Amino acid sequence: MVWEVIKSMKSIRGLISLFISYMIFQGWAVLFVIFGDAWMKGIGTAVITFWFGPGTPTIPIILIVALFIQRYLLLDSSNQIHLKEKWKELNAQFRTKNKNFEGAFTMIYEPFELKNLKLKNRIVMPPMCMYSADTNGYANDFHVAHYAARAIGGVGLIIQEATAIDPDGRISINDLGIWDDSHIPGLKRIADAIHQNGSVAGIQINHAGRKAKVEHPVGPSSITYGGDYLTPREMTLEDIKKTVQDFKLAARRAHLANYDLLELHAAHGYLMFQFMSPISNHRIDQYKDGRVYLKEVVEAVRSEWPKEKALCIRISAYEYVKEGVTPEMIADAINQVKDLGVDLIDVSSGGNILVKINAFPGYQLHLAKKIKELTGLPVIGGGLITTLELASYAVASNQADLIYLGRVLLRDPYMMINQAKDFGIEIDYPKPYLRGKK
Repeated sequence: MVWEVIKSMKSIRGLISLFISYMIFQGWAVLFVIFGDAWMKGIGTAVITFWFGPGTPTIPIILIVALFIQRYLLLDSSNQIHLKEKWKELNAQFRTKNKNFEGAFTMIYEPFELKNLKLKNRIVMPPMCMYSADTNGYANDFHVAHYAARAIGGVGLIIQEATAIDPDGRISINDLGIWDDSHIPGLKRIADAIHQNGSVAGIQINHAGRKAKVEHPVGPSSITYGGDYLTPREMTLEDIKKTVQDFKLAARRAHLANYDLLELHAAHGYLMFQFMSPISNHRIDQYKDGRVYLKEVVEAVRSEWPKEKALCIRISAYEYVKEGVTPEMIADAINQVKDLGVDLIDVSSGGNILVKINAFPGYQLHLAKKIKELTGLPVIGGGLITTLELASYAVASNQADLIYLGRVLLRDPYMMINQAKDFGIEIDYPKPYLRGKK
C-alpha cells in the first residue's frame, strides 16, 4: 500500500513532505514528554507508544490521507502550491451546488397576500413598546418618525406597539392610547406615514390586566404577577363586559385611523392571555374557560372591524412551566374562534410568569410551526432572529409565513433595503437615499 502511494507521487518532493509531516507529528509527542506537565507527558507517551505499537499498521492510512490533502487540495500536477486557486475552485463549486437553494434564500423578499394585505416581503416589525406617549396616551412626532423610518427601510408589515384600550389597562403610563376618539388623529398620522413610505400598517390593541402599571390593576383572579407588580382585584362580570366593549370601540377607532391590520394582544401575560392560562385564571364561573372571553372579544371586535380587513391574534404558545399553557391548548382556543374571522396568528411565548427562558436565535419558530399545523392558519414567527438568512430559512422550511424582526430593526431600520443586493434582489430603493445604495 505504501509503495502504491509512493508510485503515485509526481516527485520526490511529495514523499519528503509526507515524511516531514510524520516527523512533526512525532515531534510534538516528544516535546510533550520532555517539557510538558504530568497531563501532557501522559498524552505524549500514549501517542508514541501507540504509534510504534498497535498504531504501526495505521501509518499507510495516515500517508494516504496526507497525500490526498497535499495532492488534491494544496498542489497542482507539477507539485506547485496553489492554495489560493484551489480555494477559489472549491468556493465556486460550493456556490454552484447551492444554486438549487437560491429560491429558498430569497423567499424573505417574496410578496405575501392575505385579504386586504399586499405585503412586498415577508418581514414584519412586531409591536414593541416605545414608552414615548404623553401621560394621556397621545401620539407625537417621535412615533411618526419611528414607524416611518422602518417603512422607508422596506419592512413589509409594521405593527404598531401595544395601544391601550383603557387608561387603567396600560403597560406603562406612557403607552399610546386608543380609548378615546381624540386619539384617532394622532394614530392616523402614524398609519398615513407608514402608507406614504410603502409599507402596510397594523396596530395592536391591548389591556394589560394584572400587569398594568396603575394604582388599581384588575385581572381574572386576584393573583399577582410577582416582582414589584401589585395584586390585582378580581374582575366582576361587569368589569369583563366593559373590557369587551372597550376592545370593540378600539377596533372602530383603529379602522377610522386607517390601519390595514388589527392585532389583539393575547400574549405575554396581558389580560386576554391571563384568562387563557390556568396560572392566572382561578375563576369558578363561565370565564374559568378562557376560550369564553377570547370568543367574546373576537365577536365584539369583528362587529366593528371590517370583514375585508385582516384580523390577527398574538399569542404566547408556551409558558415554560408544566402547569402553564401548551401549543395544543392555544391551538384549540384558536380553532374555537377562527371561523369568526381570525386570519393570522402572531406566535410568541412566555410573559405570564417569572421564569428563565433559554432564548436563542429562532427559539420560538418551532412553536409557530406547531400552531400553523394545528390551526391551518398562516402565522408570523420569530424570536431573536437577527439575520435575513435565518428568516429566509424559516419561511422556506414552512415554519412560518411571515417573520418578525424586533431588536434588530431597532438597531438597523434599513436592513431590508441594504441587504437586498446580498441576496441578488433588485428593489426600488428610496429615491432620497440612492446615493447611499450599496
